Amino acid sequence: MNLHLLSYQTDMKDNEIDSMELFAKADLIRKDKFLMIDYDEYIEEADEPVKNRLRLYPDKITITRVGEYSSNMSFKVGDFNKSLYSTPFGDLPFVTETIDFKSDVDENAGGDIHLKYKITLGDNEPYYNIMKIKIS
Repeated sequence: MNLHLLSYQTDMKDNEIDSMELFAKADLIRKDKFLMIDYDEYIEEADEPVKNRLRLYPDKITITRVGEYSSNMSFKVGDFNKSLYSTPFGDLPFVTETIDFKSDVDENAGGDIHLKYKITLGDNEPYYNIMKIKIS
């Protein structure tokens, strides 16, 4: 299947700070209680692709990234989560608060995922991250 990911960050007043767009081939697999989506992400600074795995549950999504840049995040509306973003330059702790999550992804037809969360990296000011993912 094809994956199209659009991610952008805004400050707390909804002024856009940064954005990223990714197109990738993805594997979509039905597991007992969730859908699993695997895809590779190529980052300029990395020697190897970062392996990404999304797990879609009815009420939450988890995102695992493995490679030179790695993290493990879980998003459920209203939940706060602490995690660690590992890079070749060091580790950075962060906290997320899930604001919105919607998915209509079907294992046969694909679909859309919408995720909005507030993130605070280390001691920096928080900002919003919005991800829109289309699987087709």
